[in-house]
Parts: sequence; C-alpha cells; structure tokens
Amino acid sequence: MKKALILVTDSVSIKNPYLLKTIQKLTNNQIQVTVLVMILDFHLASKITEKLTRKINDSHFKAQIINWFELLQDQQGITTDLQGLEAVQTNHLQKKSFRLTEQKTVERFFDHHALIGEQTFRANKLNLFKSFDNGKLLAQYYFDDQQKVREVVHFQEGQPVTYEVLNNRQQKLYQFVVKPSQSHRFKVASDSEFATRGGNHQSRNI
Repeated sequence: MKKALILVTDSVSIKNPYLLKTIQKLTNNQIQVTVLVMILDFHLASKITEKLTRKINDSHFKAQIINWFELLQDQQGITTDLQGLEAVQTNHLQKKSFRLTEQKTVERFFDHHALIGEQTFRANKLNLFKSFDNGKLLAQYYFDDQQKVREVVHFQEGQPVTYEVLNNRQQKLYQFVVKPSQSHRFKVASDSEFATRGGNHQSRNI
C-alpha cells in the first residue's frame, strides 16, 4: 500500500477544509495517510492533535495523527540548562497567587517588587513556567502531564529567539534558532533633492 505524509505546522491548517478533503481523497485511493503535527509549541501541538483526531474520527477517515513531541519523547538527548526554573526555589521571594478559573491558577514570584517567575497550574498540575529579569520575559518552560519539561523557549526583547525540544527525561533533542527579521527603511527623495542631483549630473555626448 502506498503511503502519504502530511505535515501540520500551524493552527490555521486544521481550519482549512482542503486538509480534510486531501485526506479523504488519499484514503479513497487506498493510500495510507499519516498526519504529523509539527508545531513549536508543546501545548498548542497537543491541542491541535486532539482537535484533528476528533475531526478525522467524526469524518470516519482512516488516518494516523501523530504529535511530534510524542514521537520524540523516548529519544536519547543531552543535558540542558534549566537554571531559570531554580531561580524561584528560594524562600526569600514573595509569592502571590491568582485563581483565574476552577482549573487554572497562576503564581507569581517577586524579589523586592521585581517579577522573577510565574507558574501556571491546570487541574493542580504545573503547566507553564515563565522566568523574568526586571519584568522582561526571559524564558518559558512547558510541562507535560508527568511534570517534565518538554520545551524551553528563550526570549529577547519579548521575541522568541530559540526553541529547545526535550524528551521525557528533560534532555535536549533539538534546538531551533529564530532568524531575526530585518527591517528596511526607505527614504523618499524630495523634489529639491532630485533637482540637486540633476544639477550635479554631467551629460556626455558620444
């Protein structure tokens, strides 16, 4: 049997009806379809995998949906630095708790009024940790249901610069570096500048 691999790399893809139509067409032609959800956001990848699985099941298509974080979880990795998590493991920090919903609680840690860390709990399990320096976001740590860090995102000036994908033993498997976008500034020359350029231009007759 022939096989086909479809990559889903963002949350917009599953809203596109063409995706399900493609899966249906392939399966109708007796092609074995695997959909790999490859999104650089541990929690979002899990949500997209669940939503897509429900859609496939509701449509009665025979396709395998795989979350790439689950695919990689047993691979051997290398030790990574989780020092940002240890920053709040001290008693001198002031802690403030906020219960947002029945399932979601946020704890913030302050050092002399400066925000150092923020923990988000869902169903009493640590879901996300953010580390800060003078209120500026430095890193985000994503946790799985076993309370293991599965992804670390590092920030500069509020923008993600590196993504680290970890296995279920908190070892680094892959690191993705975000290439900074280059902004270009264009200056529109005024009429006087054009006139000046024209005055300085020397014509030559050949």
